[in-house]
This record gives sequence, C-alpha cells and structure tokens, in this order.
Amino acid sequence: MATITISNVSKAFGPTPVLKGVNLSVANGSFFTLLGPSGCGKTTLLRTIAGFLQPDTGHVLFDDQDVTHVPVHRRDIGMVFQDYALFPDKTVFANVSYGLRARGIERQSVERLVREHLDRVGLGHLADRHPAELSGGQRQRAALARALIIKPQVLLMDEPLSNLDAKLRVTMRETILDLQRASKITTIFVTHDQEEALSMSDQIAIMDRGVIAQVGTPEDLYERPANAYVADFIGAANVLSVRVLQRANAGHIIASLAGNELRCVDGGVTPGGEGKLIVRPEHIQFGSAEATIGTKNVVKGQVTRRRYLGAKTLYSVSVDADLTIAVEHHAGLYPRPLELGQIVDMVVPMNCLVVAS
Repeated sequence: MATITISNVSKAFGPTPVLKGVNLSVANGSFFTLLGPSGCGKTTLLRTIAGFLQPDTGHVLFDDQDVTHVPVHRRDIGMVFQDYALFPDKTVFANVSYGLRARGIERQSVERLVREHLDRVGLGHLADRHPAELSGGQRQRAALARALIIKPQVLLMDEPLSNLDAKLRVTMRETILDLQRASKITTIFVTHDQEEALSMSDQIAIMDRGVIAQVGTPEDLYERPANAYVADFIGAANVLSVRVLQRANAGHIIASLAGNELRCVDGGVTPGGEGKLIVRPEHIQFGSAEATIGTKNVVKGQVTRRRYLGAKTLYSVSVDADLTIAVEHHAGLYPRPLELGQIVDMVVPMNCLVVAS
C-alpha cells in the first residue's frame, strides 16, 4: 500500500500536449477515480503512473520513493486493462498464477494462493478453463484476481467495466469494491462513466483537456462543483446564463434569469457581470400559481416534453424561446403527472450556486 503523489506531470505526443502540469495526491488505501471524457488525458496519466509512459516533466512518487524512471516491472503495481489482457493459451489457473511464478514463489504456495483468490472472485470451479470459454464478467474477475494475488502496493484499473453489459457492470462494481476494501490496496480507477465514479470512489479527479478541473469526494463534486464544466459532467445539471445583479447577505447574490430575480449562493462572481446558475433537475419543485405567491425564486414556464421512466419522470419546461429547464421528479412526489402545454411555476432552491462564466 502506498500514497501516490503526482507532481507537475506533463506529457505531449508530438506538438500536442496531453497532460499539462498535473498535480495529485492519492491517499494510502483509498479508491481514487480519474474521470473525464475521451481525450481528456486520464488514460495517459494512468499509464504514466504505471510506467508505460515517461513524463516530459514532473515526478511520480509512491510514498517517498520517486518511481518516475523506475521500470514497470519494478514498481510493484497490479494492472487491470479494459480488454482483460489474459493469456488466451493459458487456463484461468495459469493466468492468475503467472505473477507468482515470475516471482519464484514455491509451487505449494502458488497452488494455495491461486485457489484462495479464485474462490474470492467466484471462479474456483472454472480454474481449468481458458479465457475463450468464459463470459466477459468471468474474464474480468480472472484479470482482477491476477492483479491482486501479487499483493501490489498500487492497483491501476483502466476502464475495466466498459465491455460489460449494464447489469453486470453494477455487479462487478460491488465485487471490485469488496476486494479493494478487504485488501486495502491504493487503487486508481479510470472511467468516463460518472455513475461508476460516484458509486465507487473515495475521491474523484475530474479531468479536462489535460488538467485537473476539480478533486473531491463524490458529494463535494455533485453538491459543490467548482465550475460549469464539473457541474455538467457530474450528474445532470441545468447550467443557465444569468446576470449577477448584486450581493446579498450570508454569501448569497441576486441574479436575473429571463427577467426573474433569484437569490443564489455566490460562487465567486462579480456584480454587474455574467454567471452560470447551476441547478440540478431533481432540486426544482413545481407549485401552483396560488401556492407560490410571495415565494422567492419562482420561474414560470410551459411543459414541452414529458418522459416517464418508472421511478422518475423527466420534464422539459420552456421559459422563453431561448431557455428550457430540465426538471426531474420521482414517483409519488405529485398525485398526477403534468400535461404537455401546462403552465407551471418552478421553485428554484436558494442554495443553488452561481459560478463565473
């Protein structure tokens, strides 16, 4: 187990910069996720931590040891790849035992450890099968057992669930978390799937074109995004252009949205300037015109779309020709669904954040 420190790491391929002075600290024993869209640099950063790529500038440390120029095989890491990278001509047992045999572990210990790890991932009865005879989930569990059996100080996982169907992905999340918690191995997990990141991580770093946009717990990133990019990437969010009118007390400002004055949390904006109001669809409530008289933060609109998804219903509400707001309500919240064309009052919470444009 190790604390990982990334210090001013940059990497370019030809004239194209991919990582731009990245700084990160990953706590010992934590589950840390690099999250972002394709091309943001998260896999390049992971491969730099692993040693497959050398940074142009900066350092990678495991605890106090600078491993920037240490070869991959001497970094004491386990790696789980998107395509599993199992040896097709070897059995599950032989694949999982490979790292132990390469380290010269005696045969009797290898037998015991492999059986233990295969049982932990539910593959004890498939030890003699080859990868081609396994399902995607079984191959992923074999790859996980192979990575964990050598007891690495760092476990690196590059989009390990992207090839699985939706239901199996949820099951494998739990399997990975259970094994990681039991082993307490410092783990860095790369994904573009925000739900995976939110449900699995102790901390998340959101990447944007080679830089870190924000680092925090899932709750921090969802409830207190640093900017519109983070808010839009983590969960669904209405990111709405507003005019900042004035400061109010207790860290709030008054902003204008389509002619409506809203009291919101000041996210570092300047009165008289433009800002972005961040409001989650599930935080907006509907109210009748009578019920909302005298209520602050009310915006009137017309329902233009309704999508029923069982546990929740998604609405699109048009405020004017240029502004549509997404609203999400869970089943049972209202006695009957809203009708298309219905005029509604939307109550926007005062704890919504306005950040700089």
